[in-house]
Amino acid sequence: MKILQAAGVAAILGLGSFSAQAATIDFESFNNGDNVTSVGYGFGTMNVTGVTGGIGQAWAYDSNVQSPTNGDPDLDGPVFVDNGGNQKSLGNILIIQEDNGDNRRPDDNGRGGTISLDFTSTVKLVSIDVVDMPLGSFTISLFDSLDNSLGIFNNLENTETTGNQNGLNMFETLYFGELSGVSRMDLSLRHSGAIDNIVVSSVPLPAAAWLFGSALIGFVGFKRFKK
Repeated sequence: MKILQAAGVAAILGLGSFSAQAATIDFESFNNGDNVTSVGYGFGTMNVTGVTGGIGQAWAYDSNVQSPTNGDPDLDGPVFVDNGGNQKSLGNILIIQEDNGDNRRPDDNGRGGTISLDFTSTVKLVSIDVVDMPLGSFTISLFDSLDNSLGIFNNLENTETTGNQNGLNMFETLYFGELSGVSRMDLSLRHSGAIDNIVVSSVPLPAAAWLFGSALIGFVGFKRFKK
């Protein structure tokens, strides 16, 4: 019986390894003006580190709260539009906070800065939304768990203009083609702006690793049974 139980656990784990989990990392769990240092998402945690520019903090900015309650009319929602006319409600977005004045009013730093996003386990990176950024002013550098570069990407459209289409502010979705093995994202903003909706999926262990684990557990169970 011990052998069957051990083999059954390994089999369940093995089947689970073949289906990747997907998640959209957003900032809806925070209050307007919160300092964001980590975000949980289904199968992991994303730590927000290495923030430079402004006061050196990344804040949640509720785009449903209109300026001047918040500090930047370019980030006013609730609805944003891309260059193809597709509309999206973004809710809370992430900014580099400019200062601690104005009764802690959230306001993105006009001169930009940097943010590092560290994943507790490697992910496949699918896409990210960016808001209020001039063409080419936003750079994403991707790294694996050994700090090897996986590529450098820039925003491809101008989303800076206030009320550019039918009075709506603009966003762009950057796609990465499910780039695998991403452990860290270094973001560089040369202008004000915000990010949201980082879409990722898990990277399952290879089937061979699970088969080895199954055999090992079965072997341990067999040894115990013989004793």
